[in-house]
Amino acid sequence: MGELIRLIYVSRAISTALHAKEIVRVAQLHNGEHDLTGVLIATTRLYIQALEGASDTVHALYQRIAKDQRHVDPRVIEVSETDLRLWPGWSMQLLSAAHWEARTASLGIDTYEHAIKSGTQICEHLYGLKR
Repeated sequence: MGELIRLIYVSRAISTALHAKEIVRVAQLHNGEHDLTGVLIATTRLYIQALEGASDTVHALYQRIAKDQRHVDPRVIEVSETDLRLWPGWSMQLLSAAHWEARTASLGIDTYEHAIKSGTQICEHLYGLKR
């Protein structure tokens, strides 16, 4: 099955908040069946998503996600092996733009370009989310 990993990516959102809710609804069904966990932050400009699970399963899912037409320019900002899941109870949790922006306002992570350059800070904030 492969070692447990965490993959975090950023992409440019070209869809609506309704799309984000549908993405999460489908992800919760799929991820529950494949022992995947994670979180999705959806703003008007960005998607930031973290996926946790077996390496081969996470990479296969990311390849599908990268082809999804509801976003463009997906970029992985971190892949790391881990012993513990940060979000063990979340097959996929949607966090609102307001929640994300309140946590990161001081960092100025509001555009795709800022998000790519701020990968370390994004990861640190994701790691600080309540499980």
